[in-house]
Amino acid sequence: MEKPTISSLLSDAAKLLRSEFEFIRSSNPHAAEKGSEVEGILRTFLNQHMPQRYHAGSGFIIDNTNNISRQTDVIIYDALSSPLYRASERAQIVPADTVACVIEVKTCLSKSELQNAFEKITSCKSLKKRPFSDLDQRSTGSQLTTVETLGIIFGFDSDISLETLASHLKELNKSCPSNLWPDMVVVLDKGVLEYWVSWPGESNLAGELANSGSEGFPIPPFYVHLTVLYDGNYSLNRFFNRLLSQLTFYPRR
Repeated sequence: MEKPTISSLLSDAAKLLRSEFEFIRSSNPHAAEKGSEVEGILRTFLNQHMPQRYHAGSGFIIDNTNNISRQTDVIIYDALSSPLYRASERAQIVPADTVACVIEVKTCLSKSELQNAFEKITSCKSLKKRPFSDLDQRSTGSQLTTVETLGIIFGFDSDISLETLASHLKELNKSCPSNLWPDMVVVLDKGVLEYWVSWPGESNLAGELANSGSEGFPIPPFYVHLTVLYDGNYSLNRFFNRLLSQLTFYPRR
């Protein structure tokens, strides 16, 4: 028996997610209920594997000026510092300042489903957030921190190729500022769309584009590229690593 690794453990978790999805798809004839069940298995996975400081729920986000998001499939918020303005399994309301990530879940990504998820994430990212201040506590000893909301579209399947999804995403990006764009599109067991950077004068990509960090942190000029990553069975690994990176630097608010 091979010794388990972090990579293999997450790959096994992806297989379990896929098998649960296939069971729902084959046994539930009601489209709306099928979608709710699929969202539920991703929230369950996250609540079993994320640091316990965070909780994955579902509902709405409200900011300090009383703007409210559209209903969101997965809201990942700091459960240790966040009040719940409305407690509910499917329609809770949480404050924008404590929300680290939002995820829109689709049983099968298509052009229309991608647009629907894009608009919902834009709705969440457009909410006003209080800047990092002395009232907040850094989660690590590093000066790096981010209070931005990570936005992810998670598809259990897709009826179009990753390249076609990327083409549709580029068109959707023209409709709003870049700070409102989804940060990642995941298709389980197939691959990931993500933004990578390159430095002027360099031909190779340097790495993933992170959310904006602390004010005053120097940022050199760079180019941004929408990148298709054919991760196959390891698409969940990249998704979870990106999420953990976000949660690591999200402050106590």
